[in-house]
Amino acid sequence: MATTTVPIPLLTLAVGTREFGPASVDDTTNAVTLTIDRTVANGLNSKPATTTLEIGVWQSDDNGASWQFRASAGLIGGLYPSNQAGDPYLFSDVQVDLTPGVGRRVKAVTETAGSSVAVSGSLVIA
Repeated sequence: MATTTVPIPLLTLAVGTREFGPASVDDTTNAVTLTIDRTVANGLNSKPATTTLEIGVWQSDDNGASWQFRASAGLIGGLYPSNQAGDPYLFSDVQVDLTPGVGRRVKAVTETAGSSVAVSGSLVIA
């Protein structure tokens, strides 16, 4: 099984929608993980709760002619405890299994609301 990592470089997402990819998916690949670093300057951890970021994964089974939604996660600005000690989340992610097939591609889609937010991260296809 081949693993492909599509880096999401440090950038500021304006309010609105943005796509990353698409990337081809090996026939033996069965999962995708989209990860966002919350700690970058002007990232989610430094924003108020009125700043939101929806991160999603989409799959195509026909080389990108059409796309099917696979999974998403809604992220909220601010510091939120990840454990009983109160340590804040450093990363947010969404993971999903892919449907089998040939001619598959995946892409990440973000939707930002409230205010712009800086992100970096990756889309790992494995």
